[in-house]
Amino acid sequence: MYFFQLLKRSQLNNQMFSQKYRSLQMECNELARTLQRSKRAIAKGRIVLHGEEKQISLAGGKFLVVGELWVRETILDIPCPRGIDPLSVTRYDNSYSEDCAIIAKIHADLSNSLQEALADTDRRESFKVTICPFSLNLLAIELCVILCAVPSPI
Repeated sequence: MYFFQLLKRSQLNNQMFSQKYRSLQMECNELARTLQRSKRAIAKGRIVLHGEEKQISLAGGKFLVVGELWVRETILDIPCPRGIDPLSVTRYDNSYSEDCAIIAKIHADLSNSLQEALADTDRRESFKVTICPFSLNLLAIELCVILCAVPSPI
């Protein structure tokens, strides 16, 4: 009797995981399609930036290459901490100290006018788009990579 209960529970778990796998696979495929559409739109559009938007874009691109590749949007909402050494090894003690070190590094790399723009909540969105282009989909991208590497259980 106990064996049949375990078997039934195992079958239900397998069915649940299979459904979850399918839904994640569909989400992954949708994200891949969205990424392809975005790449095509950018390639066709050849957007030309001017003024502050261009400065933000250049600073954000430089930071992505020289600083941190993956920056969450919420990090940009943290006020610039004083007295934080962004290159100290203690920055990895916990996630908050790491976030503070990242925002300190961003501020250190920016000109005064761009620091003011980052401090302004209305103009901060330009930074979020430039420095955090994939922040909303990081988890989905990680899941996509995992799903593509793991063979289907179905």
